Amino acid sequence: MASDGRAIDHLVLPVAGLDRARAAFGRLGFTVAPDARHPFGTGNACIYFADGRYLEPLAVIDEAACDAAEADGLVFVARTRHFLAAAGEGLAMVALRSDDVDADRRSFEQAGFSSGPPFEFRRKAKTDAGEIEIGVELAFATTPDADLVTAFACRRFGTEALFTPESVAHANGARGVAGVVMTAENPTDHQYYLQAITNCRDPHASSLGIEAHGAGCSLSIVSPRAFAAMFGETVPETDPLRLRAFSLLVDDPDRLRLLLEEAGVGYRRIGGRVIVPQEDALGTTIAFEPSQR
Repeated sequence: MASDGRAIDHLVLPVAGLDRARAAFGRLGFTVAPDARHPFGTGNACIYFADGRYLEPLAVIDEAACDAAEADGLVFVARTRHFLAAAGEGLAMVALRSDDVDADRRSFEQAGFSSGPPFEFRRKAKTDAGEIEIGVELAFATTPDADLVTAFACRRFGTEALFTPESVAHANGARGVAGVVMTAENPTDHQYYLQAITNCRDPHASSLGIEAHGAGCSLSIVSPRAFAAMFGETVPETDPLRLRAFSLLVDDPDRLRLLLEEAGVGYRRIGGRVIVPQEDALGTTIAFEPSQR
Protein backbone atom coordinates (compact mmCIF):
# COMPACT_ATOMS: atom_id res chain seq x y z
CA MET A 1 0.00 0.00 0.00
CA ALA A 2 1.28 3.48 -0.80
CA SER A 3 2.63 5.69 1.96
CA ASP A 4 -0.05 8.36 1.61
CA GLY A 5 -0.87 9.13 5.23
CA ARG A 6 0.60 10.99 8.17
CA ALA A 7 3.76 9.32 9.42
CA ILE A 8 4.31 8.31 13.03
CA ASP A 9 6.51 10.89 14.76
CA HIS A 10 6.85 9.49 18.28
CA LEU A 11 5.15 7.36 20.92
CA VAL A 12 4.22 8.47 24.44
CA LEU A 13 4.52 5.88 27.21
CA PRO A 14 3.36 7.03 30.68
CA VAL A 15 5.44 5.44 33.44
CA ALA A 16 5.43 5.49 37.23
CA GLY A 17 8.82 7.23 37.35
CA LEU A 18 11.67 8.20 35.05
CA ASP A 19 14.26 6.24 37.05
CA ARG A 20 12.08 3.15 36.63
CA ALA A 21 11.79 3.79 32.87
CA ARG A 22 15.53 4.35 32.52
CA ALA A 23 16.27 1.04 34.27
CA ALA A 24 13.69 -0.96 32.32
CA PHE A 25 14.57 0.36 28.87
CA GLY A 26 18.30 0.33 29.62
CA ARG A 27 17.96 -3.36 30.45
CA LEU A 28 16.48 -3.87 26.98
CA GLY A 29 19.54 -2.28 25.39
CA PHE A 30 18.27 1.22 24.68
CA THR A 31 20.26 4.41 25.11
CA VAL A 32 18.05 6.70 27.20
CA ALA A 33 18.51 10.48 26.99
CA PRO A 34 18.87 12.66 30.10
CA ASP A 35 15.70 13.58 31.93
CA ALA A 36 13.84 16.69 30.78
CA ARG A 37 11.20 18.65 32.71
CA HIS A 38 8.08 20.31 31.32
CA PRO A 39 6.60 23.45 32.91
CA PHE A 40 3.19 21.73 33.08
CA GLY A 41 4.35 19.09 35.55
CA THR A 42 5.52 16.13 33.47
CA GLY A 43 9.00 14.98 32.55
CA ASN A 44 10.47 12.59 30.01
CA ALA A 45 13.50 10.42 29.33
CA CYS A 46 13.42 9.92 25.58
CA ILE A 47 14.83 7.20 23.34
CA TYR A 48 15.89 8.55 19.94
CA PHE A 49 16.28 6.55 16.73
CA ALA A 50 18.25 7.00 13.53
CA ASP A 51 15.03 7.29 11.51
CA GLY A 52 14.15 10.53 13.31
CA ARG A 53 11.40 8.98 15.44
CA TYR A 54 11.51 8.46 19.19
CA LEU A 55 9.91 6.96 22.27
CA GLU A 56 8.84 9.26 25.09
CA PRO A 57 8.63 7.57 28.49
CA LEU A 58 6.68 10.19 30.44
CA ALA A 59 6.09 10.63 34.17
CA VAL A 60 4.23 13.05 36.41
CA ILE A 61 6.91 14.84 38.43
CA ASP A 62 5.01 17.85 39.81
CA GLU A 63 1.41 17.16 40.83
CA ALA A 64 0.61 20.80 41.55
CA ALA A 65 1.81 21.93 38.13
CA CYS A 66 -0.20 19.11 36.53
CA ASP A 67 -3.29 20.22 38.50
CA ALA A 68 -2.92 23.74 37.13
CA ALA A 69 -2.31 22.54 33.58
CA GLU A 70 -5.30 20.23 33.68
CA ALA A 71 -7.47 23.03 35.05
CA ASP A 72 -6.34 25.14 32.07
CA GLY A 73 -7.55 22.40 29.72
CA LEU A 74 -4.21 20.93 28.63
CA VAL A 75 -5.25 17.66 27.00
CA PHE A 76 -1.74 16.19 27.12
CA VAL A 77 -1.62 16.31 30.92
CA ALA A 78 -5.22 15.26 31.45
CA ARG A 79 -4.92 12.21 29.22
CA THR A 80 -1.56 11.21 30.73
CA ARG A 81 -2.89 11.30 34.28
CA HIS A 82 -6.08 9.49 33.31
CA PHE A 83 -4.07 6.73 31.64
CA LEU A 84 -1.80 6.28 34.65
CA ALA A 85 -4.78 6.13 37.00
CA ALA A 86 -6.91 3.81 34.85
CA ALA A 87 -4.37 1.55 33.15
CA GLY A 88 -1.01 2.01 34.87
CA GLU A 89 1.99 2.06 32.56
CA GLY A 90 1.87 1.42 28.82
CA LEU A 91 1.50 3.01 25.40
CA ALA A 92 -1.03 5.84 25.64
CA MET A 93 -0.44 8.23 22.74
CA VAL A 94 0.70 8.25 19.12
CA ALA A 95 2.08 11.45 17.62
CA LEU A 96 1.74 11.90 13.85
CA ARG A 97 4.05 14.22 11.95
CA SER A 98 2.58 17.52 10.86
CA ASP A 99 3.63 20.43 8.67
CA ASP A 100 0.48 22.42 9.49
CA VAL A 101 -1.06 21.77 12.89
CA ASP A 102 -3.92 24.21 12.34
CA ALA A 103 -4.93 22.38 9.18
CA ASP A 104 -4.68 19.05 10.96
CA ARG A 105 -6.86 20.30 13.80
CA ARG A 106 -9.49 21.39 11.28
CA SER A 107 -9.27 17.98 9.66
CA PHE A 108 -9.77 16.24 13.02
CA GLU A 109 -12.66 18.58 13.80
CA GLN A 110 -14.40 17.88 10.50
CA ALA A 111 -14.12 14.16 11.20
CA GLY A 112 -15.56 14.62 14.69
CA PHE A 113 -12.41 13.76 16.66
CA SER A 114 -10.80 17.09 17.59
CA SER A 115 -9.93 17.74 21.25
CA GLY A 116 -9.59 21.49 21.43
CA PRO A 117 -7.27 24.12 19.98
CA PRO A 118 -3.60 23.51 19.14
CA PHE A 119 -1.08 23.68 21.97
CA GLU A 120 2.48 24.99 21.59
CA PHE A 121 5.32 24.44 24.04
CA ARG A 122 9.01 25.39 23.90
CA ARG A 123 11.90 24.84 26.28
CA LYS A 124 15.68 25.17 26.47
CA ALA A 125 17.81 22.08 25.85
CA LYS A 126 21.52 21.54 26.31
CA THR A 127 23.43 20.02 23.38
CA ASP A 128 27.10 19.54 22.50
CA ALA A 129 26.84 22.75 20.47
CA GLY A 130 25.38 24.69 23.39
CA GLU A 131 21.91 25.57 24.65
CA ILE A 132 19.15 25.66 22.06
CA GLU A 133 15.40 26.18 22.04
CA ILE A 134 13.25 23.23 21.11
CA GLY A 135 9.50 22.79 21.08
CA VAL A 136 6.38 21.21 19.68
CA GLU A 137 3.01 22.33 18.39
CA LEU A 138 0.23 19.79 18.92
CA ALA A 139 -3.37 19.19 17.85
CA PHE A 140 -5.19 16.35 19.61
CA ALA A 141 -7.63 13.80 18.23
CA THR A 142 -9.55 11.56 20.62
CA THR A 143 -12.54 9.29 20.23
CA PRO A 144 -15.35 8.74 22.76
CA ASP A 145 -15.02 5.02 22.06
CA ALA A 146 -11.55 4.84 23.67
CA ASP A 147 -10.62 6.97 26.67
CA LEU A 148 -7.16 5.34 26.90
CA VAL A 149 -6.12 6.13 23.31
CA THR A 150 -4.85 9.56 22.27
CA ALA A 151 -3.47 10.67 18.92
CA PHE A 152 -2.09 14.07 18.03
CA ALA A 153 -0.55 15.89 15.10
CA CYS A 154 2.92 17.13 16.02
CA ARG A 155 5.16 19.76 14.47
CA ARG A 156 8.60 19.95 16.07
CA PHE A 157 11.03 22.86 16.39
CA GLY A 158 14.79 22.44 16.73
CA THR A 159 14.69 18.84 17.93
CA GLU A 160 17.02 17.59 15.18
CA ALA A 161 19.95 18.54 17.43
CA LEU A 162 18.86 15.88 19.95
CA PHE A 163 19.39 13.08 17.42
CA THR A 164 23.15 12.78 17.81
CA PRO A 165 25.21 9.74 16.74
CA GLU A 166 25.53 8.86 20.43
CA SER A 167 21.83 9.21 21.27
CA VAL A 168 20.63 7.06 18.35
CA ALA A 169 23.18 4.27 18.94
CA HIS A 170 21.56 1.43 20.91
CA ALA A 171 23.17 -1.73 22.20
CA ASN A 172 20.17 -3.69 20.97
CA GLY A 173 20.65 -2.39 17.41
CA ALA A 174 17.29 -0.61 17.18
CA ARG A 175 17.15 1.82 14.26
CA GLY A 176 13.58 3.07 14.10
CA VAL A 177 9.86 2.58 14.48
CA ALA A 178 8.20 0.19 12.04
CA GLY A 179 4.64 0.33 13.31
CA VAL A 180 2.09 0.51 16.10
CA VAL A 181 -0.70 -1.97 16.82
CA MET A 182 -4.00 -1.34 18.56
CA THR A 183 -6.60 -3.94 19.50
CA ALA A 184 -10.38 -3.79 19.44
CA GLU A 185 -13.15 -6.37 19.56
CA ASN A 186 -14.30 -5.21 16.11
CA PRO A 187 -11.46 -3.33 14.39
CA THR A 188 -13.61 -1.94 11.59
CA ASP A 189 -15.78 -0.13 14.15
CA HIS A 190 -12.84 2.29 14.49
CA GLN A 191 -12.02 2.73 10.81
CA TYR A 192 -13.11 6.39 10.69
CA TYR A 193 -10.87 7.25 13.64
CA LEU A 194 -7.91 5.48 12.02
CA GLN A 195 -8.55 7.33 8.77
CA ALA A 196 -8.85 10.67 10.55
CA ILE A 197 -5.64 10.45 12.57
CA THR A 198 -3.49 9.00 9.79
CA ASN A 199 -5.08 10.89 6.88
CA CYS A 200 -5.10 7.56 5.05
CA ARG A 201 -8.33 7.46 3.06
CA ASP A 202 -8.21 3.79 2.16
CA PRO A 203 -6.81 1.61 5.00
CA HIS A 204 -5.95 -1.93 4.03
CA ALA A 205 -8.44 -4.46 5.38
CA SER A 206 -7.62 -8.12 6.04
CA SER A 207 -8.70 -10.99 8.24
CA LEU A 208 -6.46 -9.51 10.97
CA GLY A 209 -8.01 -6.05 10.98
CA ILE A 210 -7.27 -2.71 9.28
CA GLU A 211 -3.95 -0.99 8.62
CA ALA A 212 -2.83 2.47 7.48
CA HIS A 213 0.66 3.28 6.20
CA GLY A 214 2.65 6.49 6.23
CA ALA A 215 6.31 7.12 5.34
CA GLY A 216 7.67 3.68 6.07
CA CYS A 217 5.65 2.75 9.15
CA SER A 218 2.16 1.56 9.87
CA LEU A 219 -0.66 2.02 12.36
CA SER A 220 -3.09 -0.87 12.60
CA ILE A 221 -6.08 -2.12 14.56
CA VAL A 222 -6.44 -5.88 14.96
CA SER A 223 -8.71 -8.23 16.85
CA PRO A 224 -7.57 -9.72 20.18
CA ARG A 225 -7.31 -13.11 18.51
CA ALA A 226 -5.10 -11.71 15.75
CA PHE A 227 -2.96 -9.91 18.34
CA ALA A 228 -2.38 -13.21 20.17
CA ALA A 229 -1.23 -14.83 16.92
CA MET A 230 1.05 -11.90 16.04
CA PHE A 231 2.64 -11.33 19.45
CA GLY A 232 1.88 -14.40 21.57
CA GLU A 233 0.08 -12.27 24.16
CA THR A 234 -3.53 -12.57 25.29
CA VAL A 235 -5.67 -9.45 25.68
CA PRO A 236 -9.35 -9.28 26.71
CA GLU A 237 -11.75 -10.06 23.86
CA THR A 238 -14.18 -7.32 24.86
CA ASP A 239 -11.76 -4.50 25.70
CA PRO A 240 -12.36 -1.15 23.97
CA LEU A 241 -9.78 0.23 21.55
CA ARG A 242 -6.30 0.12 23.13
CA LEU A 243 -2.73 0.80 22.04
CA ARG A 244 -0.96 -2.49 22.70
CA ALA A 245 2.37 -2.84 20.89
CA PHE A 246 4.95 -1.21 18.70
CA SER A 247 7.53 -2.67 16.32
CA LEU A 248 11.13 -1.52 15.94
CA LEU A 249 13.63 -2.24 13.20
CA VAL A 250 16.81 -3.87 14.48
CA ASP A 251 20.17 -4.48 12.77
CA ASP A 252 21.14 -7.85 14.23
CA PRO A 253 18.45 -10.08 15.81
CA ASP A 254 21.10 -12.54 17.01
CA ARG A 255 22.93 -9.81 18.93
CA LEU A 256 19.61 -8.63 20.32
CA ARG A 257 18.68 -12.10 21.58
CA LEU A 258 22.07 -12.49 23.26
CA LEU A 259 21.66 -9.13 24.98
CA LEU A 260 18.19 -10.07 26.24
CA GLU A 261 19.38 -13.44 27.49
CA GLU A 262 22.29 -11.88 29.36
CA ALA A 263 19.87 -9.39 30.94
CA GLY A 264 17.49 -12.18 31.96
CA VAL A 265 14.67 -10.82 29.78
CA GLY A 266 12.20 -13.35 28.47
CA TYR A 267 11.30 -13.15 24.80
CA ARG A 268 9.59 -15.18 22.10
CA ARG A 269 10.33 -15.58 18.40
CA ILE A 270 7.38 -15.29 16.04
CA GLY A 271 7.75 -15.03 12.28
CA GLY A 272 11.34 -13.79 12.36
CA ARG A 273 10.58 -11.17 15.01
CA VAL A 274 11.81 -11.04 18.59
CA ILE A 275 8.92 -10.21 20.94
CA VAL A 276 9.52 -8.71 24.38
CA PRO A 277 6.36 -9.15 26.50
CA GLN A 278 4.66 -6.28 28.26
CA GLU A 279 5.79 -7.33 31.72
CA ASP A 280 9.40 -6.60 30.67
CA ALA A 281 8.56 -3.38 28.80
CA LEU A 282 6.46 -1.40 31.28
CA GLY A 283 3.06 -2.42 29.98
CA THR A 284 3.70 -2.43 26.23
CA THR A 285 4.63 -5.32 23.95
CA ILE A 286 7.70 -4.58 21.81
CA ALA A 287 8.44 -6.47 18.58
CA PHE A 288 11.93 -6.20 17.09
CA GLU A 289 12.03 -7.05 13.40
CA PRO A 290 15.06 -7.32 11.09
CA SER A 291 16.03 -4.15 9.25
CA GLN A 292 16.18 -4.48 5.45
CA ARG A 293 19.11 -2.12 5.00
